[in-house]
Amino acid sequence: MVGKDGLLRSIAYVIGLQTSQWVGIPQTLNDMATQTRRFAMSTLRNIASAPPEQKYRLCSFKNGILLDALCTAAQDDHDPVAKEKSFAVIFNLVCSNTVEILTMHPQLLELLVDAVASSHPRHPHVSQGGKHSKVELSEMPYQSLVSLSHVAHYLSYAARIRLENALSIVKATRGM
Repeated sequence: MVGKDGLLRSIAYVIGLQTSQWVGIPQTLNDMATQTRRFAMSTLRNIASAPPEQKYRLCSFKNGILLDALCTAAQDDHDPVAKEKSFAVIFNLVCSNTVEILTMHPQLLELLVDAVASSHPRHPHVSQGGKHSKVELSEMPYQSLVSLSHVAHYLSYAARIRLENALSIVKATRGM
């Protein structure tokens, strides 16, 4: 499925739609566009649960167009559900194959740090559901940074410094 360039381009386009910038559209169309963005992010989240080679393909597709769209949605979307879903996709993309791309992306680390700083709970909240523990979506930026730190030994020196700086800001914000 990840080999379908048209699908990935379409998902990136739909995620990037910002209906709040449209003037004079009926609320029904705005609601439909918002729901479509949510579905696109849910689809991408499922695709991002793939093996590491596919995660790498998603991150590097068209020079990071999907990462750019996710960062834009997480930062600028007026729909809180869309924002949370974009962070969930980023969380699913973290692995040893993608850590360098994610860490060196021009917006991603700063976006995660800003999201953690703006919510700054003292301890991550993990709810128990069935056999698996489920991280609440509001913790996805923090959990993404933690996951990046777990695979940091795969990073180049420059990327490792960027990640260490981001993590030190998060530790200061959380009082750790």
